Amino acid sequence: MRFQPHNTMPPDKTELSSKKTIGHWKDIQPKLIAGADPGIWDDVLRDYYYDRLKTRYLDPIDAIKNLNLCKGEGFAIVAIQCSLIEFLESCYQGTNYNSDDAIHCPFPEWLKSFLPGADSKNTTRQYTYKNSRKIFISFLTKREPFKQRFDGPLAKDFYKSVRCGVLHEARTKGTWLIHAKSESSLIVDRNGPDGPILYRDDFQEGISTFIKNYCVAVPQNIPLQQAFIRKFEHLCI
Repeated sequence: MRFQPHNTMPPDKTELSSKKTIGHWKDIQPKLIAGADPGIWDDVLRDYYYDRLKTRYLDPIDAIKNLNLCKGEGFAIVAIQCSLIEFLESCYQGTNYNSDDAIHCPFPEWLKSFLPGADSKNTTRQYTYKNSRKIFISFLTKREPFKQRFDGPLAKDFYKSVRCGVLHEARTKGTWLIHAKSESSLIVDRNGPDGPILYRDDFQEGISTFIKNYCVAVPQNIPLQQAFIRKFEHLCI
């Protein structure tokens, strides 16, 4: 299939976070590619990345959690968490979701030259995925603190029974249960008395830990910076 360009592009005033727009990104983008100092990256991570997460995901999770009803609101929390995880990992990798075999949103020429080892024929496909299962499992088995609690089989079962169950059918599948919080930050207990247990508050604490560690790492890590630019460039297409 041949590439079919979009007829319209998001306007510069489209918000990437509550503080920044696509127009702001276009202004800061050249500085990041030229090798910005850590101070600029700290600002970008705060205003583009963390603020986007906080206003769109973290604050809504807290609002639901603070209801403190324990009448099933954990399903709504886990649904948001599962949506968030895919963004966190794809941002870490610098990859973007596309469900079609055709690549509809190629990176511009200037960005192709910035990607190590990429060429004009395979750049977009190299950094595009259509299987969210791999992204989700990568996050659980490779990123702190989750990799301490998940191995491959448990992560695959979690994806199928919790992530897909909650997002597609508004329930967990198999014998998985959702509880509020463990006494020792377990995140997940694969050996619960009635089946595996996800502790959604512990899970959220783990997400917060990952986000903090990521924001510390990016200003000193060029591959993570390149991945970040790929992800946010795609958000502007």
